[in-house]
Amino acid sequence: HNRLILNVAKTNAMLFRMRKATCQPETELELSLNGEIIPFVDQTVLLGITIDNTLDFSDHIRSTCKRINSKTATIRRSLYLFSHKFRITLFKLFILSRFDYCASTLSDLKVESISCLNRTFTRSIFLLTNIKIKNINLETQHITLKAYNILPLNLRRLFRFIAFLHSSLSLNPNSDVSSFILKHKALRKLRTPYILPNCRNNSLKYSFSFISLKMLNILPQKFIKLSKKSLKTFLFNNILDLYQKSLNFFT
Repeated sequence: HNRLILNVAKTNAMLFRMRKATCQPETELELSLNGEIIPFVDQTVLLGITIDNTLDFSDHIRSTCKRINSKTATIRRSLYLFSHKFRITLFKLFILSRFDYCASTLSDLKVESISCLNRTFTRSIFLLTNIKIKNINLETQHITLKAYNILPLNLRRLFRFIAFLHSSLSLNPNSDVSSFILKHKALRKLRTPYILPNCRNNSLKYSFSFISLKMLNILPQKFIKLSKKSLKTFLFNNILDLYQKSLNFFT
């Protein structure tokens, strides 16, 4: 619709498969455009995100952590020039933004990927601000970082997911995600306001739409009507409680 001409040299095709599949799917499918073959790949980079054919984002997480470590080392060389307060500002500007980029798409990660992100976060904040949060529990991390208006990484990921969900429902009520969620809204008053569909496979169980339904069931019903400012205040005050309630479906 935007009249862009497809660049075949920069175009790839991908066949998605289940994560637990032990072998690659065999196919004789061949795609071509204007006589040029479009190659099939196991992973590709789209708008800065490395997408693989199992959607576990392991390669993207490794790439993100590598870039953050490099950026941390670069900033650290000049730390002697800045006050502690400004070092925190640098951390927020150049490091947290890396963690936040497309964080809402990373709602179902492997344990190894989550550990890699947390190690990188802990190391970076210590090297740049001298704030120690290594080997302490999440609640203590939250108390320590709250004074600097920073959330621990696991809480921050949940914060970004809920904020994105709020934007999707309030600003774009006609989207596919909004339509899917509204279709499963309970017609009468039940213990939970949204009814979960039956999952025949994990592709739905771990999808953004399905996780969103579960998330809405632990959020207050006035959630969608909150302004951005009110939402931020609500989440900052209740994020730890929401995290505990979402542990069984948000990783």
